[in-house]
Amino acid sequence: MTARDDGVSSTAIGEAGQPCPKGWGTPHPPRGISRMGMGRPAAGLATMATPLGGAAAGAVWRRLRTEHSVESAPGAGQLSNGGMQRFRARHDTPAEVTQMLDEQRALDPRPALVLPSRPDRRSVVGAPISVTDYDEAVACILAAARRNAPYLVTALAVHGVVETRSKPELRRAIEEFDIVTPDGQPVRLALNWFHRAGLADRVYGPTLTLRLCEGAAREGVPVYFYGSTAEVVASLAAAMQRQYPDLRVAGAEPSFFRPLSAEESGELGERIRASGAGLVFIGLGCPRQELFAWQHREIIGRPMICVGAAFDFHAGTKRQAPVWMQDHALEWLFRLSQEPRRLFRRYAITNTIFVWALVRQWAGNHTVKGVRP
Repeated sequence: MTARDDGVSSTAIGEAGQPCPKGWGTPHPPRGISRMGMGRPAAGLATMATPLGGAAAGAVWRRLRTEHSVESAPGAGQLSNGGMQRFRARHDTPAEVTQMLDEQRALDPRPALVLPSRPDRRSVVGAPISVTDYDEAVACILAAARRNAPYLVTALAVHGVVETRSKPELRRAIEEFDIVTPDGQPVRLALNWFHRAGLADRVYGPTLTLRLCEGAAREGVPVYFYGSTAEVVASLAAAMQRQYPDLRVAGAEPSFFRPLSAEESGELGERIRASGAGLVFIGLGCPRQELFAWQHREIIGRPMICVGAAFDFHAGTKRQAPVWMQDHALEWLFRLSQEPRRLFRRYAITNTIFVWALVRQWAGNHTVKGVRP
């Protein structure tokens, strides 16, 4: 095992495991070792799914360590089709590394395993947001699910970013999440503007929920839904099973709508683990769901994905904004028209704070733990 700089252990290159979704596999040096010429932390570790692949990946890594100093050890990616080109563009992989990986893939073309890792993160007005897309996020989450490993994921729109910025406890929690996706278009645009992230789309919680359920159905990973009301969570589970007939719903239970006692938390963790669930979707609303997931990371011990309003949308109890409004960063306006009393104050305050914070970041970048300004 190799200790990561965030205190979470990562499996060494070459260890056997289950294959990840077709075409994915991203060997990296351990966290804290910079990519060649980049001077930034590597994103995690990965290993090949077969003994031959594991040996080849280990050989690549040993050769890299021999030919380059630890401080400048390069990272590399192995993706299928256009994925390899995109990875090279994003990570500036040295040509000699990709040549070695191409040679390795010619020897063993079988798919590789992506072990749970964190995509790179950047600060958006003080909140650490992952520079990621749907494919990468789904691959990382399903890899964690196959290993029954704790893994925290949330999707933050403007409201969540402002909450993270203004509440110290939530900020501490979010800093320990493995993936914090740009749920809102303004957050994605800020990533692109300040950090040249080049993201073509946001990673929207409701859509991420569907993609994960699709992947879980394909790979036989049971899912668990926790949150909202009994009616909503039951409708959600039924809707997901209708949409993905092979999906195994291990359980669905509503929120207690209050903090849990230590005994209740332990019992909840036991129920989820005993159900055989590999993915746990949390729908408590921001910031309650993020704090819940953080506090129950080890108690539940499974990947938890905080998706909030996705429960209501997919259960059919609330309407989603038209696609054109979503694409033009106007989803907040649609939701305000649906729930003016509940959301007017939130949007009036948080949108103003967000815009002002963007101006301040433009004037002088903020930094957060573990991410570049």
